[in-house]
Amino acid sequence: GNPFFLLELLRSQEIERYKDPSLDWTTAELPETILQALDNRVRYLSPHARQVLEACVVLSKALDFDLIRRIAGRSELETIDGLDELQQKQILYEQDGIYHFSHGILRPVVYQMMSTWRRRLLHKRAGLELEIEHPDDYVLLAWHFERADPSLADKALDYLIRAADKTRGVYAHQEAIGLYHRALALLQDKEEHARTARTWMKLGLEQQIAGDYQGAQKSYAAGFDLWQRPLSTPEAVTPAQSGNTLRVEWREPTTLDPAYARDTTSAAIIDQLYRGLLELNPDLGLVPSIAERFEIDRSGCRYTFKLREDVYWSDGTPVTADDFAYAWKRVLDPKLASPGASRLFEIKGARAFTEGTLADANDIGIRTQDKYTLEVELEAPCSYFPYLLSHHITYPVPHHILERRGKHDLTSQPLSCGPFLLESWNKGSDIRLIRNPDYQGQFGGNIDRVLLTTDLDWHTSLTAYEEDKLDILSVTRAGTADLVRARGRNAQDYISAPAFLTTYLGFNLRQPPFDDLRVRKAFAYAIDRHELASKIMQGFIFPAGAGFVPPGLPGATQATGYAFDLKQAHELLHQAGYPQGSNFPRVRFVSFKGSETRVEYLCSRLRDDLGIDIHGETLEFGTLLQRLDALETHLFLIGWLADFPDPITFLRDCPFQTWTGWSNPEYTSLIAEASQSVDTDAHIRLCQQAESILIEESPIVPMNYARHNLLVKPWVTRFSPPVMGVWFFKDVVVTSR
Repeated sequence: GNPFFLLELLRSQEIERYKDPSLDWTTAELPETILQALDNRVRYLSPHARQVLEACVVLSKALDFDLIRRIAGRSELETIDGLDELQQKQILYEQDGIYHFSHGILRPVVYQMMSTWRRRLLHKRAGLELEIEHPDDYVLLAWHFERADPSLADKALDYLIRAADKTRGVYAHQEAIGLYHRALALLQDKEEHARTARTWMKLGLEQQIAGDYQGAQKSYAAGFDLWQRPLSTPEAVTPAQSGNTLRVEWREPTTLDPAYARDTTSAAIIDQLYRGLLELNPDLGLVPSIAERFEIDRSGCRYTFKLREDVYWSDGTPVTADDFAYAWKRVLDPKLASPGASRLFEIKGARAFTEGTLADANDIGIRTQDKYTLEVELEAPCSYFPYLLSHHITYPVPHHILERRGKHDLTSQPLSCGPFLLESWNKGSDIRLIRNPDYQGQFGGNIDRVLLTTDLDWHTSLTAYEEDKLDILSVTRAGTADLVRARGRNAQDYISAPAFLTTYLGFNLRQPPFDDLRVRKAFAYAIDRHELASKIMQGFIFPAGAGFVPPGLPGATQATGYAFDLKQAHELLHQAGYPQGSNFPRVRFVSFKGSETRVEYLCSRLRDDLGIDIHGETLEFGTLLQRLDALETHLFLIGWLADFPDPITFLRDCPFQTWTGWSNPEYTSLIAEASQSVDTDAHIRLCQQAESILIEESPIVPMNYARHNLLVKPWVTRFSPPVMGVWFFKDVVVTSR
């Protein structure tokens, strides 16, 4: 700006203070010569020019004419006159219809000259106007409502938490930490224990990811302390309000044993029957569950969990630290061959034990100090380890039962320590869950029973929903035409939410023709994912770019990958020895029930455009998994859902390498390094480097990113869509039908 201002700032020897001008400056921090110069410039403004200037100062950005006029409270002509005067005085200048300050130092000085009540009024006006024009700019809205009338503190709090959650999602940890601190300052005088506890826990997660283990320990302790107090918010539902049955269309699960579950249908029921040390919230936060508190040592590698002493299995036996230690070592036992074992490889000695290079399970970093104290030692600090503590693979199991029976499947007679008990499972018909009367966790809803109906085809289930015999219906597995009709007939009930799920095409590299990279790339180029998503699937799914990691998760890439290019596809097939598809072997293609429209499209395009003889088959999910495990197919379509908000869950835990037969030493090394990286930025960078290798070698081709598409009856008045496969049945509220 003005050379005079710059010279005076240099003379004041306070240059560091002015690197990032903000409205938090005070006039006392500025040299007297600058204050006098600015005072002379502002003092003789007309009243309406002064009001227009004050509106601009409060807005700070987005200085368009209409917004300035509404905040200033002046007429159109008065605002024009005021802006003209401010330009004549060289306070503002206009460029393409947008106004800017001539000198940044003007803003804080004029802001400090305003009275407190004037500032509050203008911030209130600005917040309410910007809430309409920029509803997703949570940081800006929080900033205005924090400084507005105290009656708007709830709005400030809401936007601060939204802003922090959004910032957390892009790994901007220090910014998120600052926002959570500001939110906690507003919460300190409120009696909202549950919300405050959740905010402390989120702050702790961010501090842990940023490497501040002592700060994280204090935040977790504050969150745990508040979580033990009775709910004093609308989240609490008294027993008198309960007595309802929630009726949901479901698919047949494959297991009810936490160690064996690898499909979301099974895992979601297991989440109702069991509980872990921590619990996932709909906003991707964590809250205490069986853990009463936990401590992290300075290294970030050793966790000590103190368990609640009022948690029992449904046979009356206490849930103890031994139940956790036994469960985790059971998952890692190579004889069990649990599909979830790799999720525990962050624990010291876990990978070595599963792979057979460590013989004694007692050498794994899982120990019990006493009946209610569990100690876990990691190979290296792990930012996402707390999320694993809410995943079904870390749930306890009743070791007093398993030791008597042997280490076999718990499905036949599961004991529960979660919010619901298994009342009955009539295979091919329904699953009935009943509220656990001994559940000591926070049960926010009024549901006593959940009826999961499993025997309905799509048309029968839609009819049942429209006849009010179902409360929630997933429409994802319908054909596109049926889906469009169902949404059209029930538009008021339709909701859609991100699923953090990527559907991908996988190739069997163990046999020709897909052992040839040119063939795999030809298939990738031949599929128009945008046409599939927008035209064939009518926008109910989103086309995948290059990334296997879906948008919304940290580390998701924005690259385009293999764009639709038939010319390139034909050229690659020709190079591989299959010109126009000639001599190409018949392809066996399998997918899951509900993907018929997509399979039809893919088969027709590959047949018509490349001349390839391809036969598609859709299977029940359990049968599909069996077929993939047996390696009895050339090509498959399946999805992977995030277990926790980190790219490693896609790049390491998804079993695509087992099913495709693909391996790459550099990829394996990068994933191993990423898993043990303490530096968050380095962790993301390593994951992205590994993902670029995956996309280049194409053992899989990301096809689309999925969403939850649900119909929910209006009498279901509180319902959070599933997150990471978790359904929050215990928090559902159903009013009179």
